[in-house]
Amino acid sequence: MSADKGLAAKVLAGLPETMRDAMGPEEQQALNRAIDDANQAQWAAPAHGVDARYNFPWFGGRAYLRVLAGREKRPSKRTKSENQGGVGRRVANFVAILFLACGFYTFAGLGLLMASAVLE
Repeated sequence: MSADKGLAAKVLAGLPETMRDAMGPEEQQALNRAIDDANQAQWAAPAHGVDARYNFPWFGGRAYLRVLAGREKRPSKRTKSENQGGVGRRVANFVAILFLACGFYTFAGLGLLMASAVLE
């Protein structure tokens, strides 16, 4: 089990100097193990049935897209408060998603046309 030395070093650097000097090698190894265990627990099991992550080039850099799907895990109080937006909010969300989907498929289609022999 190898600890994340970069994260452990950042945690140690963030401690007050007196506390850092008081830590012996055993305490530092225990800190490394605790960080390693926390990282493994975080990434051990996916929290959603679908957890897709994509990086792609974007204007002036890279963009990140994450798609999640699965059982609802938020408390019912939170979902009820989010649903109080009424019909207008739902229509606006639908229109926004429709607009994004049309834009995506338009650019994807243009990209395929440009990459194929159709336009040559």
